[in-house]
Amino acid sequence: MTATPTAGTETRFGRLLRTQGIARPLAWGFVALTIFMIGDGIEAGFLSPYLDELGFEAGQVATLWAVYGIVVAVAAWLSGALAEAWGRSG
Repeated sequence: MTATPTAGTETRFGRLLRTQGIARPLAWGFVALTIFMIGDGIEAGFLSPYLDELGFEAGQVATLWAVYGIVVAVAAWLSGALAEAWGRSG
């Protein structure tokens, strides 16, 4: 059983995590994921016009992003499955 901090000792950030249903050890993972997704959006916004300038056709750029998305989805699934199978390290 996990002890819940009292209202006087709980920080504002801790209260936000608790009300959103996020386990405290996972909080930094959500922050890292948010930063990654921001970077991914910037990357897509930069690379698509750049590839157009290099002479790639619109269909080729779209195919490239589709393949990239599929590879990322498979890698994300595998990372979750392998983490579940091997357990946490350390």
